Amino acid sequence: MNNKKDIIKFSTIYIIWMLIALPVALMAKLIGLNLDNNHTYAILEFIVSMIIFILVIYSYRKDILKDMKKLSNDKNIFSRALVLTIGAFLVELLAATLVSVLFNLFGLDISGSNNNKLAQELLLSAPVLMGIGAVILGPIYEELIMRLGLKKCFKNKKVFFAVSGIIFGIMHVVDNLVIILSLPIIAIIVDKLLESNNKNKKLLSTASVILYLFIMIVYLTITSGGIINLISSINISESIYLVEYIVMGLYFTKAYLEFDNIWYSIIPHIMINLLATLFLYFG
Repeated sequence: MNNKKDIIKFSTIYIIWMLIALPVALMAKLIGLNLDNNHTYAILEFIVSMIIFILVIYSYRKDILKDMKKLSNDKNIFSRALVLTIGAFLVELLAATLVSVLFNLFGLDISGSNNNKLAQELLLSAPVLMGIGAVILGPIYEELIMRLGLKKCFKNKKVFFAVSGIIFGIMHVVDNLVIILSLPIIAIIVDKLLESNNKNKKLLSTASVILYLFIMIVYLTITSGGIINLISSINISESIYLVEYIVMGLYFTKAYLEFDNIWYSIIPHIMINLLATLFLYFG
């Protein structure tokens, strides 16, 4: 019963997180705000982040306090936090190196993902608000949703580990809401199948994933106006950056699973975002 409640809670928060920008943007337009202005956009982005932050903190307040209490009683807190942070930097470096190699293989220039370009523009427009959002609010609510909240929906740790990293990566690069909103659904279905008593559970879970991929390809083909248009619309650069985000998502998930405390994935996430924010601002 708790698992069903956790799935409903996560799904509600996840959907709000993915869609809340739409009504905020609509309201901004109705009152005459110019969304093409970076400073205005940055303020609205901060408002959206604050809304999600408050919602997530309230929704998982008991888990947050429980893990915070465990953290305060951990005698190895500083050494663990340091090791995890150094590990995050090393993994980020390795991921960035892999991305660089892939760009060279495809003969592409490294110019930064669209997500990073927009983040840099907004950061330069409103450094304090965007800094708070990127370094404090974002890492906290992202970890609470994608690690703590999502884990409650799964019984199979391997499925959760893979899904958490993949969704984290895709949502930072892909802007197709159908894909982003449907990924947790197929993941939860696979988890339920693998944890069932069905003798053909592995076959059924594999078939479910294949069916999902087929449906997504058909959907993208139709919305793109044909398979040729779909292929030509694929952004290789963004696809390569997807690797980096997935790798980091997997690292944060591993940190959470290893210590069973959400703060041990929040801390390295904050430090990575701090480094990225400083790089974007001064770079």
